[in-house]
Amino acid sequence: MFKIKTLAAACGFAVLASPAWSAIITPQLPDGNVTFEDDSAEVWIDANSNGVLDVGDRLRAILKIPSFFTPTTAPTNFGGELSGISEIEVASAVAAGPGLFNYTFKPSAAFEAEYGAGVMLALYEDDVAEFARSGASCDSAADVAAGGTCEQLITNGDLWLTAGFTGDLDEYWVALGAPADPSIAALFGPDENLPGGFNFGLGLIENNTGSEWLETFFTSPFFQDPLTGNNLVQLRGSGSLQGVAGENTGYDLYDDFQFTMNRVPEPGSLALVGLAMLGLAVARKRA
Repeated sequence: MFKIKTLAAACGFAVLASPAWSAIITPQLPDGNVTFEDDSAEVWIDANSNGVLDVGDRLRAILKIPSFFTPTTAPTNFGGELSGISEIEVASAVAAGPGLFNYTFKPSAAFEAEYGAGVMLALYEDDVAEFARSGASCDSAADVAAGGTCEQLITNGDLWLTAGFTGDLDEYWVALGAPADPSIAALFGPDENLPGGFNFGLGLIENNTGSEWLETFFTSPFFQDPLTGNNLVQLRGSGSLQGVAGENTGYDLYDDFQFTMNRVPEPGSLALVGLAMLGLAVARKRA
């Protein structure tokens, strides 16, 4: 009887010592580098209504992440739903060719007011997969506006994490050779890429995933301080802009991107195993 009680006490203490575990998404993920595959859509907020994406304009996006994969595994579909919202503001725009610019982005003050300083991305988990970027809930300007019906289907879950600029010298968000007029997306289909592409490296700000995440290495000329940066960020990704022709959506353009994070084993799980083994050792010693 004493042996059982000792082991149970040790295990019970480990459970109490363990941080909260994300109930839906995190238990499905392996350790190590995990790449998340996304389908997203964006609203262009033209701050000065001049028909050109320039400094001060914002891009507010919704995203659905249906699957993940690792360097050694094929894509696996999530059970439940991982989705999110992003908003970024143009910090600089440099001409890169006829109708094309190289852009850098920064956090938007409006989005920071919603989610906190530096935040550029917020991800939510839900036990029901109910969100899509086209269809009845996302087919009008009112639906896709901030706080509209489309975003409500994202935020009715639990906040999984937020990410953005934390002060790390390696964090960046850029688009190269991107169209100065995003409305040209109406001329392309959802499987057609617009000119240019975008890359980002972010830090985690609020982590409700129930796990810890290491930094990951990237090879890029875009980190903010090439003299002191170390090419490591907690969340790195890239993607391309796509068209919306023929889609039943209120969004101005689609995009397709992937991002990678490096998951480490849940510390509480390691503590549980260690304390359980300690309990067994104590029980054996007293037997």
